[in-house]
Amino acid sequence: MKLRIINLQNKIPIPNKKIQGKTKKILKLLNKVAVNLSVVFVNDNFIKKLNKEFLRKNQPTDVMAFDLKETKYPINSIIGEIVISTETAIRNSRIYKTNQSEELLLYIIHGVLHLCGFDDRTKEQIKRMRNQEQYILKKIT
Repeated sequence: MKLRIINLQNKIPIPNKKIQGKTKKILKLLNKVAVNLSVVFVNDNFIKKLNKEFLRKNQPTDVMAFDLKETKYPINSIIGEIVISTETAIRNSRIYKTNQSEELLLYIIHGVLHLCGFDDRTKEQIKRMRNQEQYILKKIT
């Protein structure tokens, strides 16, 4: 398992070992054993540029997941990158009355679920994803 935590922002301190430990628990719960994953923490400006380039949306977002796996890899593998905006996490933690650590953890779960094939384009998909997020969050906290 190769798991990298990359911090490119200065709004929230990122406890690398804690993030790694929680991310490994998420992956284990989802039976993902062959992993090459980067979790990158950025500011709103950075993620806004990515969002515009890849999704044609000219605004910041909370999390983006990039699946870098080719078809030859086994189903229990993840190869990708999760990019998280800490500024959005700060805002959303105020709105939803959560702490920032929990908000960041939720974004990691969300990104991993995308890399596992979950989608959130329809109401049904959103409901399924939210249920899975809450299940995982309860299991690892």
